[in-house]
Formats: sequence, C-alpha cells, structure tokens
Amino acid sequence: MAKISIIVPIYNAEKYLEQCLQSIKNQTLKDIEVICVDDGSTDSSPQIMDRFQNEDQRFKVIHKSNGGNGHSMNTGLAAATGEYIGCVEADDYIENNMFEKLYMYTNNGTVDIVKSNFWNCYENEDGSIKKVVNEERSNMPEVATPFTIKEYPQILWGHPSIWSGIYKRSLIEDNGIKFKEAKGGGWVDNPFFFETMCCAKSIIWTARPFYNYRTEVEGSSSKGYDFNIPFDRMIDNLNVLEKCNCQDEETLKFAYARALMYLCGAIVESDYAGKEQLFYKKAKEMLDKINPAVIKDDFNARDRKNYLQYKSPLNNLYENRKKVLIYNWVPFDNPNKVGGGVTIYCKNLIQSIIDNRPDVDVYFLSCGWAYDLSKKECYVRRIDNIFGERCKTYEIVNSPVPAPQDMLFGNPSVAFENKMLKNTFDEFLKKYGEFQVIHFNNMEGLSLDVFDLKEEYPNTKFIFSLHNYVPICMTGFYYNRYQHVNCVPECTAEDCDKCIDRSHMRNYANEMLERGRVNQEGGFEKADEYEWSDKFGFDRLSIKKDAKQFIEFKNRAVEALNKNMDSILAVSQRVLDLAVENHIEKEKLILSYIGTRVAEFQIGHSNCEIGDYFKIGYLGSNLEYEEKGYPFLLDALEEMDSSYAAKIELVLTTTTRDKDAYIQKKLKKFHNVKIIHGYSHADLHNILTGVNLGVIPALWEDNLPQVAIEMVAFGVPILSSSAGGASELTRSDAFRFNVGDTEDFLKKIYAIVDQEVSLDEFWKNHSGLCTNQEHYEQIEKVYALGKVNNISLSGKEVSEILEEKDFLYQHFVEDDVDVYRKKIERLSTELEEVRKQRDDLGWRLSETRKSKSYKLAMTMTAIPRKLKR
Repeated sequence: MAKISIIVPIYNAEKYLEQCLQSIKNQTLKDIEVICVDDGSTDSSPQIMDRFQNEDQRFKVIHKSNGGNGHSMNTGLAAATGEYIGCVEADDYIENNMFEKLYMYTNNGTVDIVKSNFWNCYENEDGSIKKVVNEERSNMPEVATPFTIKEYPQILWGHPSIWSGIYKRSLIEDNGIKFKEAKGGGWVDNPFFFETMCCAKSIIWTARPFYNYRTEVEGSSSKGYDFNIPFDRMIDNLNVLEKCNCQDEETLKFAYARALMYLCGAIVESDYAGKEQLFYKKAKEMLDKINPAVIKDDFNARDRKNYLQYKSPLNNLYENRKKVLIYNWVPFDNPNKVGGGVTIYCKNLIQSIIDNRPDVDVYFLSCGWAYDLSKKECYVRRIDNIFGERCKTYEIVNSPVPAPQDMLFGNPSVAFENKMLKNTFDEFLKKYGEFQVIHFNNMEGLSLDVFDLKEEYPNTKFIFSLHNYVPICMTGFYYNRYQHVNCVPECTAEDCDKCIDRSHMRNYANEMLERGRVNQEGGFEKADEYEWSDKFGFDRLSIKKDAKQFIEFKNRAVEALNKNMDSILAVSQRVLDLAVENHIEKEKLILSYIGTRVAEFQIGHSNCEIGDYFKIGYLGSNLEYEEKGYPFLLDALEEMDSSYAAKIELVLTTTTRDKDAYIQKKLKKFHNVKIIHGYSHADLHNILTGVNLGVIPALWEDNLPQVAIEMVAFGVPILSSSAGGASELTRSDAFRFNVGDTEDFLKKIYAIVDQEVSLDEFWKNHSGLCTNQEHYEQIEKVYALGKVNNISLSGKEVSEILEEKDFLYQHFVEDDVDVYRKKIERLSTELEEVRKQRDDLGWRLSETRKSKSYKLAMTMTAIPRKLKR
C-alpha cells in the first residue's frame, strides 16, 4: 500500500499539465500512487497523462466522460489504495518535498489530517512566476501536538485549499465522505474541507507552504462563477457543521465569517443583474441557516448590515416582479443637469414608480453620452445613481450615434441604422429583460433601427414620449431660424439647410476624441486615437451631407415610431396636433401632461390682489434667444401706450448680464423695471410674490414650458402666445394672444389692466396642474402594469424587518455621520500640519547643504565615511 494516493482531476489543462505532473513525479517521497482522472478533455491532456503512465508505473490514468470536478475526485477516491489521500489541481504544481514533509507530520500514520499553507502564484507577462505566501490563516498558531476543530476553529477561515493537505483514507471511508458532484468545478472542495475537518480527531497545521496555487487561470476546473455556487456550497458547509454537531459558538463564528465573505464576494464579483430576485432568494436561503444571536453578539456593524440587508424579507415580497426600462440619452441624475426638462422628468417618473410600485424593478439606460477611448467596443456598463438599488442604471458606452442631436447636423445618415449599436441594445434587453415596458424619452443617442427591436420583443410595450420635436424636425425645435417662423410639415431640404446653417460646421470627430479622453489617465498615441475614431465611424460626423438627408431622417423617424411604438405620448395638445399634422398615427397618440413637483404645492388662485400698480413678470433667460420670445417681448412692451406703461411694474429675469441699460432704455415708460440675473427654484417665492400676471411670449412651439408651470403653481396667471402648450393652462382666450402679434399681445394686456377681463377668469378656466402622482397614475395605465397586489407577512418576517429597522436607526444616523466627518476633518488638519513640517524640514536641509560649514564637514569626513563603507 502506497503511503499517499495523489488524485489529479484533469480537464483541458494542456498548458500547465506537463509541469504539474512532472512536479508530482519528482517527489522525494517515492512511495506514492498518482491517479490522473481525465474528465473528458478535448485538448492534448489525455496524451500527456498517458505518456506519464507509460513512463512511470506509479501513474494510473482513468479516462471518463465529462462529469465535473466532484465526479472526478470521487472516481479518484474509489480507485485510491494509499494510506493517505492528497490532490493536486492540474493547473498548479508542487514543491519536490511536499508529500515527504506532510507525511512526516503524520507521525507514522497516527494523524487524521495534515494541513499546510500554500503559495499564491501570479504569472507575469513574460511567463515568470511571482510567489507570495498566502496570509489567510496568519492567525493560526503552529502547535506541536494534534488538535481538533473545536480547539482551533480558525483553521476554517481562508481558502479551503484541500490540495495543500493530506487526509487519512480511513477517515474519508469510515465517515462516508464524498465530493459534491456539482456542475463544473462548483467549489466542491468546500463541503469536503468542512466535513473532513469536523470528523477528524487529530489535525496538524504547518504554516510552511509547499503547494503552488496559480491564481486566475482561465479554463481551470476549479474556476467559474455562478452566484448559486458559493451559496449552495456554504449551505452544504453549514449542514456539515450541524450533522457533525460542531455547533459551539467559536466554530460557528469562523464558519459564519466565511459565509459573509462568500456573500460579499457574490455581491461584487458575480453578475446577477437581471436576476436579482433569484440572488436575494438564494442569499436568504444561506443566511437563514445562520444563528442570528452569533451575528448580533460577535460581528461588527458592517457585517451585521450585510447580514440583515440580504436576509431581509423586503427583498422578495413580490416574486413575480415586473420590469420597466426608461431610456434617455443622458443619466437622469447627472451632476450638471444636462438634458434639461427631460432629465428632470425621468428622475421624477422613476421616483413615482418607486413610490407606488414595490413590485416593479426600474431600469434606466442612457446612450450617446459616455465614451471611453481605452476600449474599441460599444458596450454596456452599470453606473451608480441617487436611488441606489431601487433603480438599476446603465449606460451604453461608445455609441456610434452621439448625442445631443446637433452632433448629427453634418451627417444625419449616421443615425439611420447601425448594426453595432442595435446589437448592443439587443444584448442589454436579452440580459436584463424581459421588460414589460421600454419607455423612450428621446431618440437622441440611438440609431433609428434600434426601434425595430420591437419585432424581437412583441410582448414588450414600446412607448415614446414627444418631449421635443426631433422625430419631425432635425433640430428638435420645429422652428425655422432663417425665416423666423415656425416650421411646417411640407418644409423642404432647402428650408432645413438654411435653418441649420452649416457654413461654419464644428469638427465633430475631434469633439468625440475629447469625449473619449474624459476620465482617462495618461495620454493616447495618435494612431490609437484614429483607430478608435475609425472603429465607430466618427469621422463621418464631420462630412457635410446633402440637406435632403434632413427630410429623410424625419421620414424614417416617423415611420419607425408608427411601425414600432404601442403608444406615443404627447406632452401637450399642441404637440399632439403637430404630430398628427406630420403623419404620426393619431390612433397611437395619447395626451399626457407631464407631472411636476411644483404642482403639488399649487395654490389655484392669484397670490395677491392688484395694488397701486399692476405687476407683470417674465422668467426669461438669454436676452437674444429669439425662439423663447425675449426680443419680441421687449419690442412689444416698448410699443405699449404710455398711459398703460405708467401703471405697470415689470419683474424680468435674464442670464444676460451686460444689457441692463439697454433694457431700462427700451422700457423707460414703465413705472418700474426690476431686473434679476438668474434664479433658482428657491428664489421663485420672492420673485413671484406680488406679481399679478406672467407672460409667456414664445415664438416657437414650446411643448409646455416649465416657467409657465412654475408661475401658475405660485399663483400667477399667465398670458401666453398661441405657440406651444403654455396657453393650454387655461381655456380662456382672454389669456392667449396670437404668436408674434404685438397688437394682439398689447390688446390682451390692456383689457386685463383695465380689469375688463378679471384675473379670476384665468382660474375659472384652469383645470389645475398635473402632479407627479396624477401623471404616474396615467402612466401606470399606459404601461398596463395592473394593480399592485397586497401581501401578507409572517410574524417571523415582521420581526426580521423590525430588527433591520432598529439596527439601521442605531448605526446609520446623521449623528454618526457627523462624528466621522469631524474625525476626517481632524485627520486632514493633522495631515496638512505634517506636510508643512515635512516641507519646512526639506527647506532647512536644502539650505544646510548650501552652507560652507556643511561642505567643510563633508570634505573632512569623506575618507572615514569611505572606510566605513
């Protein structure tokens, strides 16, 4: 009988197998048998092991069909005849004296297990190996006499590393210990390690490493990551402890620590996105086997948080959850608020879904915004967001179709179709779906053929919101800047070309390179930059194509919406009417006023009485922004009859800072003109209090301006142009003037100032602003989510939730944050002081070296210093 039977499970390991088997063959302990178990390898591994068998009678080869690592190990155990069992992974290798030393520690076969440390081996690019001693059991003492797991349970910590030890065969056979025959590698060494340790009556540990463990080896039989595996194996481990009656607190502490380590590893390393409910269910199954008293008494706050968070019944209150995907070209919580009102809308919509539907998982996807010069692929990555796990946020990086829309003014055909982008979008849907709804809040950042994915996902509702006019106008404004009029359905390519004016086109290709460099460390070679740009065709952006493509883009966009969308939401009646005029199918259009936060605080009447002077307000921005109507407003007010102007005070906001004198001169007839440079939402109360009438002088078909909503919410009735949706906030024609018509504008103001038209007329014909909740209730029907079902909780589940709540209140409150903030500030101050002292010392040392006395001393001591060296 051989002293040690060494089992080598082998599957497609040709790269390292020669070195592995040679290291076993070279063992200084000659009394061994080597059992090579071929697990159905399809490379040259079988030939390599057969050669070793032919050259050395101690080698025995067993060829079998693929059954996984556990099956291979059990096959080896059944064939083993040695006094002890050892194993070596086919991609690792061992020191020549490993088994001689381990057997020496058995004291002539009287010890059940001898366990040693091991080397972590990192392979450099040149093929050389860097060896580092594994430190996971650094707190495990080396004791001269054998021990049991109850005496030193800390041996349970760290990698099971069953290959760095030897096990008495009688221990394995007498206790019926077998490997779990799980798919692939399956981490089957875990329960074997726990069971042998629990059953052993004598264990020896040595901190000396003999085994060379390659890390991160592709194709290894012990590698692979499915989040079910660590949870299943840890459940096996805990079952072993229970079966072997190893339930003392010290042993459980180390076992539970490993369970939490597996949990944290699965959270960070396994890709469970799109399978969250399965992940939570499996994590809870493992955590339910843990004694909560041990976690509460023996673990730190962060471990307890992870335990409670992933054990919480709240994670799986609804098993058949629905998934909703919301799209916009830019993240809804980007710090610079890029994307304007649509960005705010997406944020509010997500908040409303979260508030109302605990049974719905919200996903958000952006595209056309993020670029990465270091990667020549269009790919998806997850990003953080303000809602945490309540919203899963992703972005498509390196979209060949950049956003915003003006990036396509040179060459609209870039967005007609793109196979790379369509495939990336499709892969996202496959991986994270199935989605009940995809709500597109823009087509910017996408190629139009992405919408054709509706054919692949017929059960998913495709919804599009017309927040802007991009589908019917290349610029998105539906305003002809050349002719200074609103666009018409029958506009020509020449109209578009003059409107957009491409006489001074930007270098879009260079702009994309700048985007790609954002957040990249170090520089890139010019050749790499050009190769990256060519990969996505960004040079096409700077090619000025025929203006006919503007019309073709519009026609393709309308066709894509009509063909693929289940519903198309128009944010005002005017938007809906224009959509119909431009051939978007009326049957698919739904009037859907967006909800706003300010609507929740609307007062529904004027915020003040008319005083000695009638006060008119305008929340404007750029003074020269023609479409918004600021130039029109100033010119019209300048034309006002002096007798009326003298009765009126004006409150105007603007972001233009060098035109105050110009404004005052034009409006000198008015009793008072107050100019405010910029404002935030917090300033609106002070700006609008006392304002009797607001004006919305828009020349373009502004969907439904936020400033109109804000003024009405604060109790300021508005006089709006007939362009866009602002005039829909009242049914009274007295508060609507013909767009761009100075005479009609002044006529309406005169009637209101003379009180021929009461301000109450506005409110009597006002239906109220749409709140976020009211808008959500409409969206819920459009999405066809159905009603949320009530749930029932067991008493145990309620107790778990209460424990979680109490823990959070005790450990994660603002007071704790303040304490840590103060500690950080104190440490920062101390660090700055140390830096000052370092700099001062460096300066003094530098000055000393310049002194004559220092130079003299160095000369005098030169020979003694040389002799000392």
